[in-house]
Amino acid sequence: MKMSKVKSIVAFNVEKSLRNKWFVVLNAILLIITVVSFNFNTIKIILKENDISLDKTTNIYVMDSENLAINNIINGFFNSSLNKLVNIEKVEDKATFEDLIKNIDKQDIFIEIDASRTDDIYSKMTSKEGIDIEYYNIIEDAIYKSRYEIFARNNNIPLEKLQDLNEDLKIERVMLDVDNENTSQKGMILLITNYLVFFILMIVLSLVANEISQEKVSKSIEYILTSITAKEYLVSKVIAVNITLILQIVFSFMYMLIGLVINSILRMYFVDINFVGIASGMDISSILNPQMIKYIILVIFYIIITVPILSLIQAAISSKTTSIYEAGNTTILLVIINIVIYLISSFVITPLKAPGSFLYIASVIPIVSMYFLPAMLIIGKATILQIVVATVLLILSIPFILKICSNIFKKGILDYTNKKSKKKSEEKDTESCEIDALKRQDLKKFGFIIGMSVILFVALQFIATYALTPLTSIIYNFFDKKISLSNISTIINILVYIVSLYIPYLFVNMYAKNDISYINKENENKNVTSKNFVSWVKSIVICVPLVFVIQMVLSFILQKLNLDYDILEKFDLYDSSSNFSKALFFLEIAILPAIFEELYIRKAVLGLGRKYGDKFAVIFSAILFAIIHMNISQCIFAFLMGVILGIVVINNKGSIIPSGIIHLLNNGYAALALIFSNNIFLLVILTICYLSLILVGIVVIIREIVINIKEKKKIIFFSGNKNIIFKNYVYIICDYSMIVAIILVSVMMTLMQTTISLL
Repeated sequence: MKMSKVKSIVAFNVEKSLRNKWFVVLNAILLIITVVSFNFNTIKIILKENDISLDKTTNIYVMDSENLAINNIINGFFNSSLNKLVNIEKVEDKATFEDLIKNIDKQDIFIEIDASRTDDIYSKMTSKEGIDIEYYNIIEDAIYKSRYEIFARNNNIPLEKLQDLNEDLKIERVMLDVDNENTSQKGMILLITNYLVFFILMIVLSLVANEISQEKVSKSIEYILTSITAKEYLVSKVIAVNITLILQIVFSFMYMLIGLVINSILRMYFVDINFVGIASGMDISSILNPQMIKYIILVIFYIIITVPILSLIQAAISSKTTSIYEAGNTTILLVIINIVIYLISSFVITPLKAPGSFLYIASVIPIVSMYFLPAMLIIGKATILQIVVATVLLILSIPFILKICSNIFKKGILDYTNKKSKKKSEEKDTESCEIDALKRQDLKKFGFIIGMSVILFVALQFIATYALTPLTSIIYNFFDKKISLSNISTIINILVYIVSLYIPYLFVNMYAKNDISYINKENENKNVTSKNFVSWVKSIVICVPLVFVIQMVLSFILQKLNLDYDILEKFDLYDSSSNFSKALFFLEIAILPAIFEELYIRKAVLGLGRKYGDKFAVIFSAILFAIIHMNISQCIFAFLMGVILGIVVINNKGSIIPSGIIHLLNNGYAALALIFSNNIFLLVILTICYLSLILVGIVVIIREIVINIKEKKKIIFFSGNKNIIFKNYVYIICDYSMIVAIILVSVMMTLMQTTISLL
C-alpha cells in the first residue's frame, strides 16, 4: 500500500468536505444556535434586572374566599425569577370571577380555591391554552403547601413532621457480589455515551454511503481505481470521513467554548461582579473519578477503532448499490444492527446481577465489544484479561475485514462498470439466470411470508394483551366477583394466545393456498382410511418414549448449565382452589398448544416449506417452533420436538392429527402432574399410565428395528425430498421482513431470559 497516495487522497477529500458550501452553512447555523442557547438565560436575567422584558405580563386572578392559598401563591412568585412578570389579583365574588373568564386573554390564569372537603383543598385552574411549566410549578407548590398547612392544623400535627413524612423513602441496598453504587448515574452516563455513539455512526456511515454511491453513479470512482488499488481507496475514504467527523466535533467544542466565554463575560459585567469565569463552582474531581476516567478512555478507544471498521463494511455494502437511495437504506441497516446490540447489552448487563460466562465471551467479539465491554467496566465487572483479549481481537480484525471489504468493493464497482463487456456471455445464460432469479425471488417471498407471520405473532401478543387486560376488572365486577381475578387473567391469556397464533396461521395459509405444491400436498390426506389410522397410532406410540428420553436428558444437561428447563417450577401459573381453574389451566397448557401451534407451525409453515424439500421444511419449522417459545431453555427441547413432530406430519401424508396428539400427551402429562401434585393416588395412576405408554412405545420401536434388519430395509424419514443447499436458502433471510423478525425475536428472547434470570 502506497501511503503517499493515501495521504494525498485523504487531504483532497477532507479539504473538499471542509470547503463545501453546505458544511459552511451548517456550521454557521450551529455556531449561532450554540452561542444563543448558552446565553439565553443570562440575557433574560440582564433584561429583567434592567426592567426590560421580552415577555408580556401574566395576569393571575385568584378567587380564595377563605384565604387558603392566596398568600402562598403570592410568596411563591415573589421569591422566583418571575416576580416582575406577573400581576396577581384577588377576586372576591363568584360573579365577577366568571365575568373575567368570559373575556380571558392569552396571558391570563384563573385560579379557584375552595375547602369544601375536610382536610383537603379543591382547586381549579383555567387558561386559554397551556401555560409555561414554571408558572404551573409555582402555583402547584403553593397549593400543596396550603394543603399541608390545613391538614396539619386540623389534626394537630406539626407542619415540619408532615413534610418529613412525605419525603422520598431512602433504602440502602447492599449487594455483596455486584457494584450497585450510583446505579442511576451510571445508567445515565451509559445512555448518553451510547446516544453519542449512534450519532457518530449516523454521520460517518451516511457520509461513506453517500460519497461511494455518488462517485459510483458519476463513474468518477472508475478513474480513481485506475491509479490506486481498492484497498488504498477504501482506507483513504474511511480516514478522510473520520477526520472530517473529528474536525466537526472540534468545531462544535469550539462553538461551545465561545458560548461559555461570552456567557462568562456577560455575567461578570452585567449580573455578578464576583463571577470568576466558566470553571466557577465546578468540581472536576467529583465527576472524573478513576473508574469514570477508565470508562471514558475505553469508550473513546473503541469508538476510534470500531467506527472505521463499520465504515469499511458500509463502503463495501454501498459498492453494491446503484443509487443514493439504496445507500441510505444500507446505512439504516447497519445502525439498526448496532442498536440491537446496544439493546441486548442494556438487558443483559446490569449492576443488579453478576455477569455470566456468556457475557464475558460476547464482550470480546469485535463491534459487540464497543457496547458490552464499557458497560461491564462501569459496573466493575470487566477484567484486565478481558480488555486485553477484546483489544487484540479488535486490532487483528482490521486487516481481515479490510481484505474482505476491499474485495467486495472492487467486485461491486467492476460488476457495475463491466456490464457491457459481459453482455454477450449473459445473453447465452439468460434462461438459467432467469431461473436462478425466480428461485431467489421465491425464497425471498417465503422469507417475507414467515417474517411477517412472526412479526404478527409478537405484535398481536402485545396488542391483544394491552387491549384485553383492562377488561379484567370489568369482567370481575360483571360476575359479582364470583370468578377470581386469576381465572379472568387466565381466560385473557387464552384469548391472547389464540389470536396471536391463529391470525399468523391464516396469513401463511392465505399465501400457501395459492401455491401449487402446497395444494398437492394437502390433497394427500383428504381420504382417511384404516391404513392412515394405523399409521397415526404407530407414530404416536413410537414418539412418546422418544420425547420422554429427550426431556430427561435435556433436563439433566440444563440443570448442570444453571438453565431452568421446567418453567412450571418457577411460576405459580394457576389458582388451584377450584376445578374451573384446573380446567382453564389444562386448556391453556395442553389443549390449545396442541391445536394452534400445530396449525401455525406444522400445517401452514411446514406445509409451505415442503416445496423446498422435506428436510428443509422440518428443520425450518422446528427452528420457528423453538423461537416462538422465546426462552432459551425451552427452545432447545422445542426444536428437537419440532423435528420429531415435523417427521410425523410428513410420514402421515401431511396430517397434523398425530402430531397434535403427541403434543397434547406431552403437555398434558406436565399439566396434569401439576394439577394432581397434592393428590398422590391420582398422580400415581397418571404416572403409571404414562410409563405404560412409554413401555409400549419402546416395544414397538424394537419391533420396527428388528423387522427392518430382517428385511434389510433402510429407515427412511423422508421420501422424494430435495437436498438442503444452504447457499440457496440464505436468500430467505435477505427479505427485510425476515430481518426485522429476527431482530425482534432476538430482543424479545433476551428480555425474557433476563427477566427470568432476575426472578
